[in-house]
Amino acid sequence: MDDPTSHTERTLPDYYRSTGISQLQHAIKDFDNVANFRAFERHVASPISQNFMIDFGDEEAWCGFDLDASAIKSLLETPVSFGSSNGRRI
Repeated sequence: MDDPTSHTERTLPDYYRSTGISQLQHAIKDFDNVANFRAFERHVASPISQNFMIDFGDEEAWCGFDLDASAIKSLLETPVSFGSSNGRRI
């Protein structure tokens, strides 16, 4: 991950918008943005967090928490298609 203190938030890739799932368009955030990273740290430690996903590559990473079944299904059915993606974890 790049130094999150020197990073402004990227625009959500078309990849997520193209799924047609509005939750993904609102829940998926730039992992390398310091404010988002701090929020993700809080979500990870929260006993009420139910799930999370992260797409990561050499140049960027995207993360979302508490996705519903339709959002997760859409992610599983859609190949990662940004940058030089290395993986997805749900």
